[in-house]
Amino acid sequence: MAQSSIPGNVKSGLRNVIEDARSSSFIGAPSIQVRIEAGVTFLRSEGYYGAQIDVREPDIDPPTSDGDGFELELPNDSRRLFVRAGPRFVIQSTSIKIDGPDLTEARAVRDTILEDLRVLDDQPARAGDVLRAQNQALQTLKEAGFTQAEDRYPDIVVDHATSGMQIDYAVTTGPLTKLGSLSVVGANLTPSAWVIKAAGIRPGSVASGERLRQLSERFRLTGAYQSVDLALQTPVLTTPETATANLMLTLEERTKRTWSAGAEWSTSDGLGLDASTSFFHHLARADTLTLDGRVGTLESSLGASLRLPSLRGAGRDLSLVARAASKAQMLSHV
Repeated sequence: MAQSSIPGNVKSGLRNVIEDARSSSFIGAPSIQVRIEAGVTFLRSEGYYGAQIDVREPDIDPPTSDGDGFELELPNDSRRLFVRAGPRFVIQSTSIKIDGPDLTEARAVRDTILEDLRVLDDQPARAGDVLRAQNQALQTLKEAGFTQAEDRYPDIVVDHATSGMQIDYAVTTGPLTKLGSLSVVGANLTPSAWVIKAAGIRPGSVASGERLRQLSERFRLTGAYQSVDLALQTPVLTTPETATANLMLTLEERTKRTWSAGAEWSTSDGLGLDASTSFFHHLARADTLTLDGRVGTLESSLGASLRLPSLRGAGRDLSLVARAASKAQMLSHV
């Protein structure tokens, strides 16, 4: 019998869905109809919106010469399922409608969303891809500061005449969220006032995802904290177009001092002993002071480094390094 042209991964997925179908009853195996419904639902989710599945009795139904279909065996059942997947529908067009109290800020975001949606054009009309695109559109709005954006059920038209799909997405932006004040939890070795100053929050700036990530990284990259958690509080409407959300920064400071030591030996360099200790928050500024030393057969050294976060922003931290070393004199005999 000729085989269907559907991809192998879809065919194997269909087989798994039919075999794993669950009955609505807690007693007994699922009925043949339950398996058929599960299979049709799966095929439609993969873009085969005209799929049909029929039951075949081996002793009654003669073999078919239908090249568009294929048979699937059933577990513990002599009957077979005959699958006609039909053509795979493709996405012919996508659009999005954005509603909100003030669409001025959303216009640039809309262009980005439309650019992302164009990737779907002429692609198989898979339900998973349709939903992912909807979630991506919502995430793009939230990244731009519309933290309360919500999506609505898209208007989807499936055209069986052209084997195509048209999708009209719809979202509501809600008010643009702007930053309010910053509160700090867990800053014991470093004053909260300094943390707030180092954060550099400008009240009234847009609560974009990029800005929030930069703020979180600002403290994470100091190395002086075990964990950094930044949470945006529930926005409060301040005008019809904007809302204000305060921030809570929760810090888990590292212990004030850590030690490390090690030893190594090789035929070329001989014996080497290493030790280092780091002091955190020694200056109460999320700073790290490290002292290290090495005693070896060929070389010994002492070093010190200080890393101090800058109030001017991430990437401008002050780093001071000092090191002294001495090498052993090697004597040779002729």
